[in-house]
Amino acid sequence: MEFVDTTQVDHTAVLLTDRAGEERYEFAFDGRRWVKPQGRTQWSLPRYVACWLMKRDRDKVWTTDGEYTHRFGLAEPTDDLVGELGSSVLITDPITIDTNAIEGWNTGSAERQGPGTQVRLTGAALREVRMAQRERLGGAPEAAFRA
Repeated sequence: MEFVDTTQVDHTAVLLTDRAGEERYEFAFDGRRWVKPQGRTQWSLPRYVACWLMKRDRDKVWTTDGEYTHRFGLAEPTDDLVGELGSSVLITDPITIDTNAIEGWNTGSAERQGPGTQVRLTGAALREVRMAQRERLGGAPEAAFRA
């Protein structure tokens, strides 16, 4: 979990648009959970939190159009925010998240296991997901010892 000295950051409210629609969304930052309630497409966050969220690659999603894009866009963009975050935050068109994709990783070698959403990864896709999990947990991308 990341912590920020909140006395030294900009608390100005920034309005984000959830391009995925009205579904619930949450994340942990600065020692607390931030939750966008279900049923709302716009979400007001302090500027330092919104900037952190928009800079993370983890909040990008695969769409059913095959595009890997940010889930959120700026509802009320300002020149300084666009300059800091890039022009991609200006896009607020609705998207449909591809629920068959797993966290943006290549699932081309995945096998479907029945009508549910469970996916069995094999080969390169499995190695890629395991490496990403180790990196997120602070471990090395490759195991130090092999059995």
